[in-house]
Amino acid sequence: MTHPQPSLARIDLDGALTVRCVESLHAKLVTALQQHAMVIVDCSAATEVDLSLIQLLLAARRAAQRAGKTLRLAGADNAALHTALLRGGFAPAEPDAPGPDTSFWRETAGTP
Repeated sequence: MTHPQPSLARIDLDGALTVRCVESLHAKLVTALQQHAMVIVDCSAATEVDLSLIQLLLAARRAAQRAGKTLRLAGADNAALHTALLRGGFAPAEPDAPGPDTSFWRETAGTP
């Protein structure tokens, strides 16, 4: 018996991902999570990231988990995102240093 592929939405982000755009991004995430089983957020083209984006992505991930859905990241190795994670204390400065769980930020999502 084959199981159907979960419905998938992809949100490609680019440019400055700061508090100025977080409201519209929030609306996109809410809509995508309501309509799809999996949402992939691609941050690879980000040129600037602040903590509002990180907070939004963490909240969206928790909301997805509560709803039995999946939120994944693509482009998580983006330099602007990495810098914001370091500044916000969401990633250790040294790769093997103890710190918060960073598995979400290290995930790479491909098309399932």
